[in-house]
Amino acid sequence: MVDYHQIYAEQADAYDRLVRAEDWRGNLPRIINELIPPRCERVLEVGAGTGRLTRMLPHSARIVATEGSEAMLRVAENGLGAARTIGFCTADARALPMRDGWADVAIAGWVFGHFCDWHEASAEAEIDRAIGEMRRCLRPGGTAVILETLGTGTPSAGAPTPGLERYYRRMEDVFGFTRSVVETDYEFADRRTAEELVTFFFGEETAREIGPGERPRLREFTGLWTWTDVA
Repeated sequence: MVDYHQIYAEQADAYDRLVRAEDWRGNLPRIINELIPPRCERVLEVGAGTGRLTRMLPHSARIVATEGSEAMLRVAENGLGAARTIGFCTADARALPMRDGWADVAIAGWVFGHFCDWHEASAEAEIDRAIGEMRRCLRPGGTAVILETLGTGTPSAGAPTPGLERYYRRMEDVFGFTRSVVETDYEFADRRTAEELVTFFFGEETAREIGPGERPRLREFTGLWTWTDVA
């Protein structure tokens, strides 16, 4: 079984190599650009990882990128540290160091779903707390965006586990988020790299789904959930 705690703490560079091969068509940057208002001044990113989404955010805005893993955050800072509008800080998604109403947009990519495994008995409460923190940090009229997996190496989009399915339904039914689905397929420089990186993060079963060709690809679907404070 893949140990994501260990990966995020000790193999951040390898993780960054993997996610740089993701979404070869560039669907996510286009959609995120459509979701974020053109006059957005402040963006809060929760669980920035190595900067995968941070690179897509409008650098005309003031961005605070938070991340629980210091190793992951170091990789993000090394790649984006020259951008003067981005600040980085280590923080738990359930206790964000921001004042109420600070952000125009709060975004979290592939973060809260881990609670379904890491805190299985209390996953619902942990996720509710994290979503509540995102909302607390939003100004009136602000927008929250949550991205989560809808399958890697699968022929169609769907929650990979029952726990994730419950989480996704709760976002929609309890918190009022709206779901959209995006294809975010991987494309790798060669088969050896593809097999190495996919096995490392997803396991051997998913690696068997890598496609043929000199630049092999792997199917992936990502869900985007959005909510705007209209109160």
